Amino acid sequence: MFSNLVFAYELNFILSIVFLKQFYIPAVLTLLPLIIIVRWTLGRYSQKRIARKKIEIKGSGNYDNLRINFNDLVYIKSSDNYIEVLYLESGIIKKAIIRALLKNIEKTFPNLLRTHRSYLINPFHFKQWNSGKNKLEVILKNDITIPVSKTYIENVKHAINSTTKKQ
Repeated sequence: MFSNLVFAYELNFILSIVFLKQFYIPAVLTLLPLIIIVRWTLGRYSQKRIARKKIEIKGSGNYDNLRINFNDLVYIKSSDNYIEVLYLESGIIKKAIIRALLKNIEKTFPNLLRTHRSYLINPFHFKQWNSGKNKLEVILKNDITIPVSKTYIENVKHAINSTTKKQ
């Protein structure tokens, strides 16, 4: 009885080696390159899809470009011939200075909202209004306060109210 058990164990071991040689190794050698190629192709496709969602803020210099996701852009502030771009990168606020005019950026990205002659904001980051002594300010996420001039009050209120209405 014990010898039958040993024989069955040896037979099972031999059959598993045969199965390994005749089926498993050729299957792995056939499927592994296919899996690698498919994963590589899908990775490239997802990178292209992410790259399409990014916007590029171009400056007048050769190296004055910034590529970010539109929703990561918080606001743009004008300083003479330069703009300060405040954006989020991995949840951290970063600032980039680019040689460009605010009016050119406003034409390029009509989704940005002009609140002041020196500011463009991304309405996606709107948090609340702050009105005080004849002043109106927009408070963005991360508690960033942006002034709203009298010239742009109606446009800003209309744009913010239309984008924040519940559907």
